[in-house]
Amino acid sequence: MLTLDKVDNFGYTVLTVTNMSLAKVDQLYGDVFKINYTFKYAGERCTPKGKMTTIAETKYSTGIDVFIGPVCGTDLEIAACMASSWNIPIISTSGSSDLVTNKTEFSTLTNMAFTMEKFALFYVRLFNFYHWENIILIYEEKHPLLSLLAKSLYDVFIRMNITTIILPFKERNFEPLLQEGSKHSRVFATISTDDDFRKLILAAQSLGMTNGEYVHLFIRFYEVEHTGLHSWERKDEFDEVARSAYDSVLVLQPSRPESKLFTQFVKDVKEKAFNEYNYTMHNEEVNIFTTAFYDSISVYAQIINETITNGGDIRDGLNISKRMKNRVFHGISGKISIDKNGDREPDFQLLDMNMDSGDFVIVAEYFGSIGTMVFRNDTSIHWPSDRGPPKNIPDCGFKGDNPHCKVKVFNSTGLIAGLFVAVFLVVGVAGLIMNRRLKKEADLKSQWWNIRLEDIIFRSQVVGSKHSKFSMLMSTDELRSLQNEITSTTTDFTSHNKKPAIYKMKDLQCNNLVKFFGLYRTLRGVFLVMEDCSRGSLQDILQNDSLNLDWDFKAALVTDLANGMSYLHASPILIHGRLNSDRCIIDSRFVLKISEFGLPSILGSNHLECVENEKECIWFAPECLRGDKVSQSSDVYSFAMIMFEILTRMSPFEEETEKTSIHDVIRKVKTKGDNPFRPSLPALSDDVPKMIDLMQACWDESLFKRPTFRSIKKQLKEITGYVHYSVR
Repeated sequence: MLTLDKVDNFGYTVLTVTNMSLAKVDQLYGDVFKINYTFKYAGERCTPKGKMTTIAETKYSTGIDVFIGPVCGTDLEIAACMASSWNIPIISTSGSSDLVTNKTEFSTLTNMAFTMEKFALFYVRLFNFYHWENIILIYEEKHPLLSLLAKSLYDVFIRMNITTIILPFKERNFEPLLQEGSKHSRVFATISTDDDFRKLILAAQSLGMTNGEYVHLFIRFYEVEHTGLHSWERKDEFDEVARSAYDSVLVLQPSRPESKLFTQFVKDVKEKAFNEYNYTMHNEEVNIFTTAFYDSISVYAQIINETITNGGDIRDGLNISKRMKNRVFHGISGKISIDKNGDREPDFQLLDMNMDSGDFVIVAEYFGSIGTMVFRNDTSIHWPSDRGPPKNIPDCGFKGDNPHCKVKVFNSTGLIAGLFVAVFLVVGVAGLIMNRRLKKEADLKSQWWNIRLEDIIFRSQVVGSKHSKFSMLMSTDELRSLQNEITSTTTDFTSHNKKPAIYKMKDLQCNNLVKFFGLYRTLRGVFLVMEDCSRGSLQDILQNDSLNLDWDFKAALVTDLANGMSYLHASPILIHGRLNSDRCIIDSRFVLKISEFGLPSILGSNHLECVENEKECIWFAPECLRGDKVSQSSDVYSFAMIMFEILTRMSPFEEETEKTSIHDVIRKVKTKGDNPFRPSLPALSDDVPKMIDLMQACWDESLFKRPTFRSIKKQLKEITGYVHYSVR
């Protein structure tokens, strides 16, 4: 049932997904039962006029067993009340008003999309995170659905003690509206169409309200095709100004599935809408409201099948509704968690504009079933002017009338004394900063990093097997030089702009990172001189068949590696970028230490150009092989490959390279697909299943799904029982 007086774009989309869902149900349960449906237009949208008559006529003329819809909160209240009195289940497919969460009155209602209370919980979590307590809520008064949603959201905010001022608009004269709101808040939440919101943001730009002192939250229930990820872009003369202004915007929206299954579903919907109704979908995406129709039918069919199997009454609406509560279903929109009240626990996303591309990208996700907001590791919010999140109340108040900010009249003596103290403090602080900078410059100019040839004692015999590409050097300070050229002779990485990277490397103090001593320059190039680790690389250890590596030893190596990378990612170095088992070396106590960190800042970010041997590419993450820059997530992928080596004592893709070339392996890893190409796992002992699960999570195709090293350390502690695992 739809609350429309005619078939519009949304109606054609719903007709299409309904037919698709019924076809799927018939395929699954056609031998057990059949579902017939009546598609009813219930009159003018979001008004009570004629609704009771239409609903009653439908019920008595067709013998309805379940209502699905309507899409407007006021209409839903009428339909849900009547359905409950008839003991007929009703499934809501929209962001319904907060009133229908009262299941004493609406006992047979199940909410398949979301209630405004669930949406409000996401807002409140965001407000609490940034300590925002005063909110302006702007909405389009003439739009019945948006108006209803705004008022429902307002009611929930007030109930949750969020100070909220609601400002409706009829005309598009936004300047007075924004000026009024600025007297009460710095946080503006807007419910409107994309086009109206763009006009509002352009007005905010003209008033100086997009410079970082304000944040504008836009509630987007679905994307429209002409804006897509560039919600500021209209191909007009205001695009450049709009793009700049949208830096102050955060978008909140229901989560959209990213699976291939859903992508194909959207494609099928568009194709069938055109073939069956001659309707071309231009501006509407298949969103949570349309998928709710599909999922409502499939979930209802599943419950009917269970009821028939258990000998129950399929026309007992209260029982049918109870069977849906406190359960998890799997629909076309992903996981569907229904709480004990019969309301869906939806997931939401927070998006911010990427300053480089202009796209809005996901920066945080809210998981409704656990009430938690999680920020993504690979991206963060860019606050305008780098001011950070706006304060709830500015230092000088909303109107700038805080008494502390008023200019006071001082007598001349006090003014002179104050100026003297201020100048003294400024000079003192500047002196401290300058002194610290001069000390750093002096430290660099002293050429502490320049190791002379006479300070290095070469080993009479190279330590390590034929598998290691590194030879060992040794001085009285136990130095190790990595004798592979890390830069061409045309690159002077001891120049001023490269010295900060050297300084950062010197300051690192971690037991699982090799110590950096300095540089050794020859006619052949420049070499890093680092702490000596006499047992060679991790590859040497793993390929030495005379060494027995039991579970404890392997766990210790993995833990050492995770500890070192966790420290590195939290340090100014941030990223390794070229991590592999050859760059993991073992000291005399069998402690694993990571080497050759800090090189991206010296060599540059193009990791592929620095590769001497194509085999080295098998440790690179797929996105890096495709040309993306190295990242902390790509380091996690490299870590997974080294885990594979430690657990199996095999090289990554060792079995695969017996049948094909390294080049072909790399090509397969680069190729996107449902089944990403990864090393084949041989039979392993019973000790390692959880370790394998961790490894597979770390080499996930999506860099967003890979854990951080902080999380990896925590999981390793749960697996091994130790934070610093040691068998030495």
